Amino acid sequence: MRSRKIAAIGVAAIVATAVLTSTASASESDGSPGPSARLIGGEPAPASVKFVGAFLFDAEHEGLRDALTCGSVVVGRQWILSAAQCVVDLGIPGEIPVKDKRFHVRVGLDRTVGGATANVDGLFINPHWTGEVKPPRKVGDVVMIHVDRPLKAPIVRMAWWSPAPGSVQRTYSWGATVPTAHPDRDKLPTKLQQLDLTVLPKSECTDAGISDGEYCTNHKNNTGAAIGPAYGDAGGPAIFYDWHGRPWVTGIDSRGGSPVPGQSNTAFTDVSAYRDWAEGVMDDRS
Repeated sequence: MRSRKIAAIGVAAIVATAVLTSTASASESDGSPGPSARLIGGEPAPASVKFVGAFLFDAEHEGLRDALTCGSVVVGRQWILSAAQCVVDLGIPGEIPVKDKRFHVRVGLDRTVGGATANVDGLFINPHWTGEVKPPRKVGDVVMIHVDRPLKAPIVRMAWWSPAPGSVQRTYSWGATVPTAHPDRDKLPTKLQQLDLTVLPKSECTDAGISDGEYCTNHKNNTGAAIGPAYGDAGGPAIFYDWHGRPWVTGIDSRGGSPVPGQSNTAFTDVSAYRDWAEGVMDDRS
């Protein structure tokens, strides 16, 4: 398979869960309707979910404050885990350069008020990350993010195993809730959404360029309705709950195989493939 940029122009086949980095909106471009109160096929998350972070930024020159770019999950007192694509320039028309953004996080159900907040003071991108998809080489779409104060939020354990096909993982996000290639930032949900996804054989995600260190999830439910992560959902965690109800983060939302969410399966970064690296980053800076 030829080399492909994860969010390059003309390579829409692998950008279905891309970050929100542009000032453009759907209402300006194609008249798409605004989202409902749900992630595509999902539902509002319960109050017990207190470990998912909205990865936000301010861009003074663009007049943006608390703008959503990605999801994240708390994995340490001052650490969150997200996707590498959330903290780099992707070459998308109209995107705001990373150098002009001030990143911060709000952990909780509502991305606009309350919860635990902190400013970002360190970004540690996995060394495999180049922005290109070259199966089977690892994509490395994962970043460890250090914040400037301890977060008053539960810490989620990183899984040491890779989810098996047929298992169900629950993903969380604040991304677009209707299948459109051009979401309107102003109409994204403010309340955290959740969706159960079934892990598929990796061969079902070839159109997303699935590579080593990733797993594949479905895009249709048992009635054939479209489901799945959408724009703004990148970096959001996939969680497995064990027999004791304890959450483990197994994946980080990376990309789909279609420019329209819900039309193809989704590749998640497999946390077990990067756990040693992530723990090493935390240990080196403890």
